Amino acid sequence: MASSRALAVDSRDAVADLCRRVELLERRIGGHQQALVGINELGTLTAWGMFTARSLWRRLRLLAERPAGFALVDNPRQLGKLLRRLSQQGAIDGPQLLRVGQSRDGLLWRVSRV
Repeated sequence: MASSRALAVDSRDAVADLCRRVELLERRIGGHQQALVGINELGTLTAWGMFTARSLWRRLRLLAERPAGFALVDNPRQLGKLLRRLSQQGAIDGPQLLRVGQSRDGLLWRVSRV
């Protein structure tokens, strides 16, 4: 009897652990999909060429409506931080944001088509 209770407790713990792992994976995949959308929008906005956060900010300000991935960005500094976060997303398949250098206007970025 004691061993069956222990087995039941172990099973519940294992199921709870698996549920936590599945939830974490779902969040990670969801975040990856959102980043992919942002990177695709970025590639389209920049014609897949090199850019700085400042030059991209100028383009975004000219748009009547900003793409969803950039709606909450209020200045070039915030945009630079967003670019850094997007670049840290590992590309599974799809475009990837790469830091390719530095200019007097700031870091140079490019979206690569993987």
